[in-house]
Amino acid sequence: MGDDSRRMLARAIAAAIQRASLTLARLAKGEVPESTFFSSGGVTASSNSASQTPVPFDDLVKGWAFERRPVAKTVYEWTVSCDSSRNTNSTF
Repeated sequence: MGDDSRRMLARAIAAAIQRASLTLARLAKGEVPESTFFSSGGVTASSNSASQTPVPFDDLVKGWAFERRPVAKTVYEWTVSCDSSRNTNSTF
């Protein structure tokens, strides 16, 4: 690979990273990008997320543990975290 090819590749990678960082910044602000690489069949964002029913943290942990099958110690640590979140009545 010659110097010109390396320079062109570096610029292409830098441009892709810049686009990705701008897209992530827009997503963090709650904006929905008009088009992305994955937009043709991707997940659609709900415009009314505030009206969704909150999910208790322990339900999230149970679903995660069922799907990912982590080691017992990790499940225990997150269950303890669930117990402490119940004391503060937290939902996510």
